[in-house]
Amino acid sequence: MTAFQLMDVMSKSTARNARSLIPPIPRVWNVRGTDITALLLANGALIVGLWARHSGPDQFSTLGGTITASGQLTALLGTYIALIALVLMSRSPWLDQLFGIHGLASAHRWLGFACVWLLCAHAALTTVGFALQDRRSIPSEAFALLMTYP
Repeated sequence: MTAFQLMDVMSKSTARNARSLIPPIPRVWNVRGTDITALLLANGALIVGLWARHSGPDQFSTLGGTITASGQLTALLGTYIALIALVLMSRSPWLDQLFGIHGLASAHRWLGFACVWLLCAHAALTTVGFALQDRRSIPSEAFALLMTYP
């Protein structure tokens, strides 16, 4: 084997190895950020609509029922926001491509605050609503919720 043939074989194997080291070109997604936002808002509206259909007008006949219904709604929206926050930090390539990692982290942070506040409001509103419906004090209702509910 001549020196030229040896160099030719080495350059071909090096080119093959170099090609395997090059990362694949990322796929471009035909989805815009506004499409994702609209989908999330529509899903939130669907959740509120299903809650309104399920709760019915009887639940709003008393103050305790209205406060309890508000507690239900804050629980539904708080858990929905928690789910969105988890998906945002899942490092999905299409989300990263649309919003960037810093945009996703920022949205995750603010959704985390909203989730905590909504779930705290759920606990407070549900306790107050149940206390009004049962004609008990708020501390005794909180104790009953903690000790008797599964």
